[in-house]
Amino acid sequence: MQQSNKKYRQKVDTNVFQLSMSCLGEKFEIATGDPVYCAGCQAIFNKYSTFVQSASQTWNCEFCNHANPI
Repeated sequence: MQQSNKKYRQKVDTNVFQLSMSCLGEKFEIATGDPVYCAGCQAIFNKYSTFVQSASQTWNCEFCNHANPI
């Protein structure tokens, strides 16, 4: 009994792909603008950051605990 040495290959272009972003506008409001940087360590204010609402609106940085005005 002879074994077949045939190899089957499929030609694929790995540099081209399609990604649909239509779901981003459905559930989330996309905010645009300049990022807010921490004055202590240059971290960026994001959706996971803690925002303190008081007379002066501040953001306490998660990394260096610096109080940043917004």
